[in-house]
Amino acid sequence: MKHLIYTLLFIFMASSAYAYDRVDSATPADALPDNNNVGDEWILDFSDEFNDTSVDITKWNIDDGDKSRAARPGLGIDYWMWKKSNVWEEDGNLVLQVVKHNANTMHCGSIHSHTKYHTQYGYFEARIKIAKADKGTHTAFWLQGPNMSNVDGTANDGAEIDIFESAWLGDYTKSVVHIDGYGNDHQANTKKYDTPGIHEGYHTFGLHWTKDFMKIYYDGELKVTYSDDKWVVRSDEFLWLSDGASFGYSGDHFTKLATGVLTAAYVDYIRVWKAEGPASSIVSNGDFEENPEDNKWFKSRSDISLYESLKPFYQASYCKMPDADNERGITQSVAVEPGQPYEFQMTGRIQNSDEKLSDENNHPTKGPATLKAELKVSGETILEISTQSNKDVTVSKQIMIPEDVDKVLVKVSKNWNFAYIDNVFLNRISALPINETNANTTQLHCFPNPCLSNQKLTITSNKPMANCQVIALNGSIYYKRTNINAEQHQIPSGILNQGINLIKISTISGNTMTQKVLIND
Repeated sequence: MKHLIYTLLFIFMASSAYAYDRVDSATPADALPDNNNVGDEWILDFSDEFNDTSVDITKWNIDDGDKSRAARPGLGIDYWMWKKSNVWEEDGNLVLQVVKHNANTMHCGSIHSHTKYHTQYGYFEARIKIAKADKGTHTAFWLQGPNMSNVDGTANDGAEIDIFESAWLGDYTKSVVHIDGYGNDHQANTKKYDTPGIHEGYHTFGLHWTKDFMKIYYDGELKVTYSDDKWVVRSDEFLWLSDGASFGYSGDHFTKLATGVLTAAYVDYIRVWKAEGPASSIVSNGDFEENPEDNKWFKSRSDISLYESLKPFYQASYCKMPDADNERGITQSVAVEPGQPYEFQMTGRIQNSDEKLSDENNHPTKGPATLKAELKVSGETILEISTQSNKDVTVSKQIMIPEDVDKVLVKVSKNWNFAYIDNVFLNRISALPINETNANTTQLHCFPNPCLSNQKLTITSNKPMANCQVIALNGSIYYKRTNINAEQHQIPSGILNQGINLIKISTISGNTMTQKVLIND
């Protein structure tokens, strides 16, 4: 038992350390967004203060290209590209330098976190001193989705999210959301916004991103909101900081300059926070206290009140389903990530009319009064939570979303008597508890665990496996094997990343199972 406790403690500590590696040790522990409009219920998930001697390559890729990106003939720039030599850290800043390489060629600096840090939703902030725009360049803070080239007419599967691009000479910039790739199907939504003083000194640029909106802030002031479903991204994105040849004006701003260093952008820090607690819900109007005009719940009966203002006794707002012989319910269709773990939660009570508590909960013909919430796929319930309490209780369960499911119907209903519902949440979580299954008896064993990086990892199941995935703590899948059709599978040495990994299998019979594995050097 003592050995088991030590092993679990070691795994927990290693997991904590691995997650903390994404947060710069120089970032203040109590650091919050430099923005009074987004509250203080945030947990730091990623940061870089750029105060080392070199760029942290565990977090960043440094772009180094030989092929030109889009020419800027209006500026006399026929060729421009990102070069590794134009990127370094100095005096607590990331430096992105701009160089006139020759008469018609510009070299710039760029870093991005593709394959190293992908994430979804949160608050993203960078403090930046832009490169001088009158040198023919622009500075950008943006996000990119690896699947943005999928054509579906929406941003659901990814987009290029330009928080800002300083491509103009005035005190303004533009944000842009690009979807459906960059070919014939490309679409873009551009929003111009004022940025007083952008060409002098440091400024903070922020993005508050949820399932329902993307809001862009400049020095803590809201400037742009994207809330149309078509333009709100609902998949993982990675970070990008860059300089590039400007597209916002024409003239001799580049051609008249001497060959050599022109300017540089300086990034003081970049930080990403996740919403603390249920604020990360992907079910809109989870607390039934938002503007009714933004509501996305569908009501089965018109007498259901989604924004019931109750007496001060309750100090809250609820969705109210009145007493009736027939079932009342609300539903909402929600996009989810296939094969990923979620927690489903609801707070509510039944057989409770305003301040009057009723002890009756077993009608001779109607049976017990029950309030329930379900996740449904093609009419079939894949998860259910319920309560028969006449006082507020919170009920929750966790589930691994099936591999072939990207949308579920959230349904909350009651059979009879009054019901009040609050805080319906469907949250993406990092992993299911070790050895927890999705209502099946599949047994999964991974050994050795912990495992060295130069060892093979053996995976066994009591049922034939169909496929196997290895998932990093940031949610990215970096190893996958299909059509295994066996009860044992080996992952070769040198494949697994150091730290905590999530091993996930699916059996031929359709069951899923996950287990954490610690990989050491």
